[in-house]
Amino acid sequence: TEALSSKKTIIIKSWDLRFPELVHKYREDILGYFQPIKEVEKELDEYFAELRSRYELIIGIHMRGGDYKEFMGGRYYYSVEAYSKIITHLNDVYKSKKVGFLIASNERVEQKDLPNVNIEFGPGSEITDLYALARCDLFLGPPSTFGTWASFYGEVPSYTILDAARLPQPEDFKVKETV
Repeated sequence: TEALSSKKTIIIKSWDLRFPELVHKYREDILGYFQPIKEVEKELDEYFAELRSRYELIIGIHMRGGDYKEFMGGRYYYSVEAYSKIITHLNDVYKSKKVGFLIASNERVEQKDLPNVNIEFGPGSEITDLYALARCDLFLGPPSTFGTWASFYGEVPSYTILDAARLPQPEDFKVKETV
């Protein structure tokens, strides 16, 4: 307490340090601080105007590759085939709507990898892909701060894939309340 009352700078470093009450209280300030620049917003407005003209439901998919092959022994690295099964399942669940799947990935994914569903690829940069996911109607991906932020920022109901063999149900999608 003596150190806290002095005028020195104190730096606290911890991965697990969380303040959900303060995040909730200052949500609007946090969102304002991290709002994309006008050029990015304009690009996303145009991108989504075109997508919304073609789809009734847009489901964002974060296909995290690259470092996830090694991170935690590859525990949350899922094959394109595993994502394809989940995507096909969700396409069947929402078959009464025209569904588009927006893919954001740090690995190369091609339309032929995900047959029989409507696939769109994110605008392309990390920042535009992140904020594109935040504009989707639903979102899913492996455990990642990238996905958590997209859900939190856009208030998008999301599903975290902890087991690629488990097929998500509509009630599994929840908005992330904190980051």
